[in-house]
This record gives sequence, structure tokens and C-alpha cells, in this order.
Amino acid sequence: MALGQRLGALDALNAGVTTLLDFSHCNNTPDHSDAAVLGLRDAGIRAAFCYGFFESSPEASRFGDHDARLADFHRVADTHFAGGDDLLTLGVSLSELFGLPFDRSVAELAAARERRALVVNHTGCVWGSVLTGGIPELDALGLLGPDMVHVHGNTLGDAEWEAVARSGGKISISVETELNMGMGRPVFERCRRHGLAPTLSADVISLNSGDLWHEMRFGLGFTRWEATEAVNRAGAMPERVTTLAQEALTWTTVNAADALGLGDRVGSLTPGERADLQLVGGGALEQHPRIDPYATLVFQTTAADVATVLVDGRVVKRDGVLTGVDLPRLTAEADRAADAILGRIRDAGRALPGTPPGAFEALEPVARGFHAEAVRAAAGAQPSRRAMRQDVTPTPSTT
Repeated sequence: MALGQRLGALDALNAGVTTLLDFSHCNNTPDHSDAAVLGLRDAGIRAAFCYGFFESSPEASRFGDHDARLADFHRVADTHFAGGDDLLTLGVSLSELFGLPFDRSVAELAAARERRALVVNHTGCVWGSVLTGGIPELDALGLLGPDMVHVHGNTLGDAEWEAVARSGGKISISVETELNMGMGRPVFERCRRHGLAPTLSADVISLNSGDLWHEMRFGLGFTRWEATEAVNRAGAMPERVTTLAQEALTWTTVNAADALGLGDRVGSLTPGERADLQLVGGGALEQHPRIDPYATLVFQTTAADVATVLVDGRVVKRDGVLTGVDLPRLTAEADRAADAILGRIRDAGRALPGTPPGAFEALEPVARGFHAEAVRAAAGAQPSRRAMRQDVTPTPSTT
């Protein structure tokens, strides 16, 4: 766990990503939770560590019950996030809505807000299912808020988008994952229509690149295609593009910093903010000529063009090389760890990758039962509670 966290964080830093949201859902034991935090800290990246309450081993839970997971979250908060200002801030990754009894999801939200922690959840990304829904029910109970980052949102309807926007919620678009995994249209147009600022995420770097230059190109290409689709279907060619490279850069800078509750610290070159920055360029062919710097950055840049990276004023990559990292040793450790893990899976008679046939259909009756529980809770909310909005903002410092 620590090795995977460090490897992923260094992969991000190498590509110029100084800050990330870690949607951490491999906390199988308290030791895993500690290792996840320490792996990020060892890499020297700025990150929101979002503790996941996911049960990764439902057939033989190593925690015992949901209360034990809540207790472990509070232990992690006290152990690793009680020291004030740090590169790491605290968050919570909610269990999939309606993948477990609704009162447990409410308890996870309560734990997060007790700690003034950032909240992230998979929202509206399973078609034909109530799983990852829940926006109307959370809205009726006053449980949506500006401290929530909703990842994906592909299946949401207009009323749900209106609720997210009204609550001040944030949106993370994993465009490469969504296109590759059949999750539907990335929601750039929905964000525009409802006044939400899009952000980008790499999501699954076992599948995708963790390099946000790739994600910007995917996102920009998709938004331009989506905006001209009707023109093409009418038998015409568009006369201009609709989204500029400069706007795509905001998805991964100012928008992302605001979504993490760090907009007063990072995300722009502003006096008084922390020195998180990167220097891009050099002699690479694709970096010349530099006619439009925004276009060069978005369309021509790769991790190899990121020359220098600073996090909080400390140089973590210099002249194209990560500092203080024995790369051959690190990559060899990663290869050995992957071989060992996959070997244990094979020895246990299991297979990867792939979702077992009929898995979503098998889950649906249980999920619908949990959804009905949430609907009853929302229907019983007092009118004054329906109008309530959580007046909470994730704090960059820790409590």
C-alpha cells in the first residue's frame, strides 16, 4: 500500500501534478490506512487524503463492522492530521450510495463534517441502477454541500444537476476513464449549463495515464466534438472551436484548487500563495515554435517536457529528473510487488481483470432496498430541513 501510494504520487509529480485528491478505498486494515498516508507523505506531494470506507473484502471483512471503520477514520485523523499546517489534508471517500444501508452513508458524512474534512463520492456513474445515485435524497435531508466533490455524474438528470449546483458542490470529470469504460458522456456541457466549474481527474492510473496533460487533451477534444456534433449531423462544418486551450488549463489549476478547498493557497501564480509550480519547455521539438503558450502547454506537452517542479517551495524535480528518488530501484520494487499480488490472486483461484458476469444485476435488489430506505428518510424530513444547506467548507488546515 505504501509503495503504491508513493509510486502514484511520484508519477504525478513527474508530470507536473503538484496536488492530488487521493480517493483511497484500499483501507483493508488500520495498517493499510497508515501506510496509505505515509506513502503520500514520503513522496512529498500535496494531497487530500480521502479515507475510504469501502469494504474491499466483503466475503471476509477484516474490520468487523461499519462502526470499526468509522473509529479507524477518527484514529487516522488524530494520528496523522492533528499537527496543523501540512502538505496533507484530510478527506473522506464515501461508500457507494445504496451499496450499503443509507444510515451508514449518513454516518460517514457526519464523521467527515465533524472533522471538517473534504468529501468525495462516485456520483451517477452506474447506468440502469440506483447505485451511486442519492442526490435527491441527500438534497431533501440537507446533506449536500460545498465540501463535496462529485466524481463522474454521467447519469444525472437536470433536477439532480440543479441540486448539486444549488449546494455549491464540485465536479470531477474522469474523461479518459469514462470514455474507455462505457460510463457515458463526460459532463462538460452539463457543468456549463448549470454554472459549475469542471475539474479533471485521472481516476484509475492502472488503466490511464496519471499525466493531466493527457486528460486535458481528451477533455478539450471531447468538448469540441460535442459542441459541433449537431452541426455535423446537419451536414455542415463548424466555423470555429468552442473551448480554448486556456480554459482547459483552468480545469486542472484554479478550478481544481477551489474544489479541494485550497484556492487560497495554490492553483494560480498569485502573490501570497504557496510556491507550487512547474517549469515547462526546453529543447524538445514539440515545444517549438512557441506561438501560443496555452496551446503549446495543452496540445504539445508531456511529462518529459516538465523540467522542474516545486511543491511548497521545495524542488522535487530538477532538469527533468525527480530528486531524491532511486528510479530503477523503485520501479523494480513495483514490478515485484505486482507480480506477488497477482500471484496470490492466481493461487487463490481468482482472475483479474473484469467484472463478474451479472454482478450489477445481482447487486440491484439489495441496492433498491437501501434506496427505498433513503426515500423514506427524505420523505420524513421536515420542510425546514429540506431547505437547509450544510454551511461547511473543507478547511485546508486540519482539526
